[in-house]
Amino acid sequence: MIGAASAGNRCARRCRRPAVGSPPITDRSQRKSDMVAALAEYLLSGDLDAIWEQLSELDLDAIAEAVHCWDGEFDAVRFRAKYRALPSHFQRHTFSSRQRGAMPSSVLPLFFYDGEIPSDLRPRLAQRVHKPA
Repeated sequence: MIGAASAGNRCARRCRRPAVGSPPITDRSQRKSDMVAALAEYLLSGDLDAIWEQLSELDLDAIAEAVHCWDGEFDAVRFRAKYRALPSHFQRHTFSSRQRGAMPSSVLPLFFYDGEIPSDLRPRLAQRVHKPA
């Protein structure tokens, strides 16, 4: 019982800390619905420069292909055929629970939900990324 309680306390402390590369949102609500609303408001109207700087060239290509060519959806097969690689967020990871901390974090999941960029976010991102060749 003590082990489970201490694991829960570690998780609670870890969940309160802002994630690496998290957007500069001033609302620090603990309710999931409030956090989602604050994140959506930021992505749709905030300054994306802080997040944009953390995206790799491959991440930017993934956003560009999804926004300009694939109606917001990410197609891993076509992307890998064209770029010979996948962004780390779309790669399959095989690891044990002990290795989880070693996995590099990415801000790409802020833009893709279930492999698709939401339709209300696409026009904003289309202005920021080049049209793929």
